[in-house]
Amino acid sequence: MLLNIFHSIKKINYKELIRDKKIVFAITISLIIFILFIWLIFKFVFSNIEELSPLNSVPTDAALIIDVKQADLLWNDISINSGVWRELTKIDPFTKINKDINILDSVFKLNKNTSKILADHSVYISFHALPDKSTGILYMTALAGRFEKTEVENIIKQMPCSGLKISERLFMGTGISELQLKNRNEKFTYTISNDIFICSFQPSLVDAAVKQQKTGITLAKNADFVKISGTAGKKVNANIYINFKYFPILFSTLIKDSYSKIICELSDFASWSAFDLSIKKDAILFNGFTKTEDNQSNFLGLFSEQEPQETSLSKILPSSSASFICYSFSNFDLWYKSYNTFLKQKGKYSARNTAIAKLNAKYKTDTEKNITGLIGNELALVITEPSDSNKNVNMFAVIKTKNIANAISILSSQSLLLEQKTIKSLKKIKKAKEIKGKNVKGKKTKEKGNIKVLNRKSSILEVKEVRSKAMNLPKSEKIYEYKNPGILPLLFGNLFSGVDGKYYSIIEDYIVFGNSVNELKSFLKSYSDEKTLRNNNGYINFSKNISPKSNIYLYCNLKKSLGLFANYLNNDVLSYLEKNKSFFKNYDGFSCQYKTDGVFFYNNICFKINNPVLDESNALWTLNLDSTVLYSPQIIADLSDKSKKIIAFDNTYNIYLINNNGSLRIIILFCGTPWQKTSPLP
Repeated sequence: MLLNIFHSIKKINYKELIRDKKIVFAITISLIIFILFIWLIFKFVFSNIEELSPLNSVPTDAALIIDVKQADLLWNDISINSGVWRELTKIDPFTKINKDINILDSVFKLNKNTSKILADHSVYISFHALPDKSTGILYMTALAGRFEKTEVENIIKQMPCSGLKISERLFMGTGISELQLKNRNEKFTYTISNDIFICSFQPSLVDAAVKQQKTGITLAKNADFVKISGTAGKKVNANIYINFKYFPILFSTLIKDSYSKIICELSDFASWSAFDLSIKKDAILFNGFTKTEDNQSNFLGLFSEQEPQETSLSKILPSSSASFICYSFSNFDLWYKSYNTFLKQKGKYSARNTAIAKLNAKYKTDTEKNITGLIGNELALVITEPSDSNKNVNMFAVIKTKNIANAISILSSQSLLLEQKTIKSLKKIKKAKEIKGKNVKGKKTKEKGNIKVLNRKSSILEVKEVRSKAMNLPKSEKIYEYKNPGILPLLFGNLFSGVDGKYYSIIEDYIVFGNSVNELKSFLKSYSDEKTLRNNNGYINFSKNISPKSNIYLYCNLKKSLGLFANYLNNDVLSYLEKNKSFFKNYDGFSCQYKTDGVFFYNNICFKINNPVLDESNALWTLNLDSTVLYSPQIIADLSDKSKKIIAFDNTYNIYLINNNGSLRIIILFCGTPWQKTSPLP
């Protein structure tokens, strides 16, 4: 065997082996060179294309970015087809914006190169909060090939508002041009850097864009932005990106200083949103996705494990509702556990827990457990159209319960415990004999100051009950005083800071907490009269643009919220709003919804103008009869109580007697036709 192996080795042709090795070596070297060549192409060609994207020039502190795909086509679409934009152009500053864009549009159409730029390249518009609490806007687009700066200057000089003098300055080695505008105390600043045209009316933003190019720290390297931008539509008019780290700061520039801090805290809401713009005749729609940070440090992320729910809130809310925001849960206990973890991450849990502990010790009850034990799958803040100078009287917290019977028991039991403690405290201070324990157990009800000593033989639900008879409410609709004001904002944050919840009532399987007896009375009256959002023609028409299911749903009726805005907007914005109040009444509403899809949150925003709908009744009350009214209703004198009432007949010959509050009593069922001087209704 060894001899055979040795014999085989002797037969090897070493010259051929050496030649084959040379071929293999040559192929290997060729492959290495080819791979290196491909790498160089990607490095210096494709990466250069990425570097030339205007997006890489957008300063990373941008709060809002609009990527306009084809600016000329979008402008034509908006100006011709959008009723929303036509309404906006009736007031400043949109009148001026519309005029300026028309001027630019006409100038660009005269130049073939600029027309090609707008047709082939996106225009990026970014919005920034400036140090002086104003808003700065930056415009950018990629140029088609080598575009001479002199050609840009010639185009700009064609603008009717431009001056004759263009000054030059250097910033980080890049030439920046500034043009003083006629009759305007501002400069138009622009530059061409890395074949990107950058311009703004705020010179500092142009400088920031140039600096952004030099540093290389761009949004294209932001992991959350890259992920969310991948969801943006390609064949759409425009994409809109919201950076939640800075957007609340931008929005806070419109708000009174006393509320700015609260608004800025919304930077924890999410990370990035991306929307596709859709323009309709009577609405502007934004549809897209929102991303939260992977470490669950955003409020929206608390809903990531909650299935979207179909809210039934509109069936009880008054048609006079100005706005509401509703949280929907598939598992509230899981959400609340995540919420507590979120508060710990933000350093807010300890102070909140201490405040709750003090409240529990004060009233010897587990307030947190009692309130959270009520909540089923909906928790909402509701604000009705203001009817009082006090901004909080028309605010309500609405809870859809897991089990209404259990909720009634919890609330009444807790109220009773709180009432007992209040009485005992009064004993210690005044040592009043009439409110000793033996009298509390008596049959009579006594009052001392603002404290009621309750009849223990009465129903447990009559703890501090505001009698429905005095409220002109149906007997089944009662209002109770809840002796733990302020617990709702303590448990659920600043959103509910306007709801002390001193009073509450029950509607179906909902508990409604309010600050005012009169406003809560109006809330209940709207429900009993069926004047709810679900029956409101305007809301029915508006809701066709929204999703039936969500995790968070914000709705705002703009014309009914004008009085509400006055409490929060700064003086400049408020003055502008007052000046254009009649205009804003032409807008139907605004809504924003979020619902999880397992990875991101689907997000839709609707901004809609009024459509002709059936007029809403302004009657103090309405009444449904069993059949069609036969004759015109008549006013008669009721001799029994010397009051005036309304009498009406229907086609089945029922007689209805109605008092001035809308209370109904059926008198009799006739066998024949009633006689009346007036003719039957047509």
